[in-house]
Amino acid sequence: MIPERPGARRQRHDSVRGPGHRASDMIPFATGSRPARPTSGPLPTARIVLLGASNLALTFRWAKAAALAAAGPGPAEVLAATGLGRAYGVPSRILLREQPAILQSEIWDRLAIAHQQQALPVYALVTDLGNDLAYGVTADTFTRTIADCLARLTNVGARIAVTPFPLES
Repeated sequence: MIPERPGARRQRHDSVRGPGHRASDMIPFATGSRPARPTSGPLPTARIVLLGASNLALTFRWAKAAALAAAGPGPAEVLAATGLGRAYGVPSRILLREQPAILQSEIWDRLAIAHQQQALPVYALVTDLGNDLAYGVTADTFTRTIADCLARLTNVGARIAVTPFPLES
C-alpha cells in the first residue's frame, strides 16, 4: 500500500480504495502491477465506481463522499479512473504524463475480478464527458465508447449516474 502523506498533492490515475475509507488504503493502478486487496477492516457492503477527468479529479473527495452517502451505511470499496485531461476512448497526455483511455484502464479488470469474488451493490458515476471530442474523436466513436463503458457497468449490476455535457466550455 502507498500511504498518502499529509499535505502531499498527488494526481490520481486508476485506483482502488478498500474497506475502512483510509487514505492509506489507496492503491494506484498506474504502476501496472496487480493491486493487493487490503486485508484489514470490515468487508465492504458496496462497491463504488467513479469515472471522469479534470472535474472529478479536482472534486474527488466531494464526489467520493457523495457516492458513499448514496451507497448507505457500511464500508465500501471505491474504484476510480480519473485525471486531468482524461478521455474515455483515447489515451491522453498532459505535459509529460500520459494516461490510458478510461475504456482501456485496469479498473475494468479489477471490477470484474472483484465482482466474481464478491458480488456487491455497485454505484457508478460517469462524468466529464467530452474530452474525447476535444481530442478529435468522432461523435459516433465517442457514443460507442460511452455505450461500452455503460455496458460494462451494467454487466455488474451497477446503478449508474451520468452527468450531462456542460452547456458552456
